[in-house]
Amino acid sequence: MALTKAFLREALTTKQMRVEIYEPLEGQGGRKINTAWKISKEASPGNIGQLEDLLFDKDDLVSNAVSMAIRVTMKDGVRTVGCAFVDVQEKTVGVSQFDETENFSNTEVSHSDIIAVSGADDSHC
Repeated sequence: MALTKAFLREALTTKQMRVEIYEPLEGQGGRKINTAWKISKEASPGNIGQLEDLLFDKDDLVSNAVSMAIRVTMKDGVRTVGCAFVDVQEKTVGVSQFDETENFSNTEVSHSDIIAVSGADDSHC
């Protein structure tokens, strides 16, 4: 099954190919006499819904995909920090902007709050 998953992922993402999976029509008998087939599943790079069960198993969804960004700007002697995160699995976006001291004490508190709310891994932020 791992080889099938790797092939499908490669075809749909890297090669940008369309994939069709066929199955024999009902009542066609054994393997050697199957001459009538129908499409059971199909997918394209932008539409993988019918193949999600083949491409992703439950182990792939254990970790939550959260991305976070922090931006620091300085204008007229005021340091401003902007934070944002997106949680793909929960379909949420969070943003925050605040003035900061030179020791970044507000960022430390906000960063911890955002990490706790979003569930992001602190090592990647």
